[in-house]
Amino acid sequence: MPHQIALTVLADVEPGQADELKRLLSALGGGEPAGGALPFARLGMVHFARMFVLDEAKDLAGAPIPARLVFMTDLDAPLRRYLDELVDLAGPMLDSIYGHCEGYPPADRRTRARRLAYLRSGAVRSDTVYVNTIGRSVRQVRQEAQLWEAIQAFLDRPEHDWAGCSPTQVQAAVRDFVTGAEELRWARRPARPPGLPWRIRQAVHLVAVPLLVLLLTPLIIAALPFWLVALRRHERADPVPDIRLDHARTEELAALEDRVVQNPLSAVGLVKPGRFRLLTTMVVLRIVNYATRHVSTGAACPGSRRFTSPAGRSSTTAGGWSSPAATTAAWKATWTTSSTRSPGG
Repeated sequence: MPHQIALTVLADVEPGQADELKRLLSALGGGEPAGGALPFARLGMVHFARMFVLDEAKDLAGAPIPARLVFMTDLDAPLRRYLDELVDLAGPMLDSIYGHCEGYPPADRRTRARRLAYLRSGAVRSDTVYVNTIGRSVRQVRQEAQLWEAIQAFLDRPEHDWAGCSPTQVQAAVRDFVTGAEELRWARRPARPPGLPWRIRQAVHLVAVPLLVLLLTPLIIAALPFWLVALRRHERADPVPDIRLDHARTEELAALEDRVVQNPLSAVGLVKPGRFRLLTTMVVLRIVNYATRHVSTGAACPGSRRFTSPAGRSSTTAGGWSSPAATTAAWKATWTTSSTRSPGG
């Protein structure tokens, strides 16, 4: 059974191309043009996938930040297979999208190898990733949805009257039904866990991080008072931003995002300058990453997806959704504007 991984690809949009790219993504999200959206559902390993454009903005020092195309995917490993299948099935569609981005091969030099190289070159590491149920692959989710529907149909048959049956009798009848259904033969065996190499890495990480913290405890205790003083100084000195709600922008985002019970959301923030803030952000993300890998491993915070720190990679925090049964990948085309808030602000 494969484990889940996250992929985030960033690409700078060519100057003046952002609006055209937004229109293209919006058309793809609506099933246009002919040929439709990217074939995420056909890949068989995608839990969630999304593309959106971050508008041009300025950082806290006033320097311009170009518009960026963000491609986010949560999928079953291995990554190489996913990228290979994506490029093979959707090469021309990728060309039409990434052709608006800087550094993408020109039309006469677009090959399979160059498309793959471009996607890999734009990949950024996610410092924190939350997986709702670790080890549950797309195949398993789809099979369990099939099992649920088959049991529901069995219970709803007109010839069945369960009014006078006890819960134990109903359970036994369902078990006999599943045992006798050839198409549900897979349900008679427990799902396989993720591969042994991945489980070994997880076990090593589970033990190694606390041991490292234990070894560094004297240094942590000595540094903690200085960190608290610095934190308090920053809290007192930093001006409170005057951020006013833009109701028109809120309505615009709601029209784009408010589709189902749990909608995709991408929030972007800029970490204020200074090593103290950067170090604090990175430490917090490492702590959260440990918790999502070993503590909150089952439906604890289903709306959160991944966080990437600003240390030379990305300052994006993002969340998303898949379909209620997680049986197909979600394709959404939308965009957000970079803000000048610190993460969580």
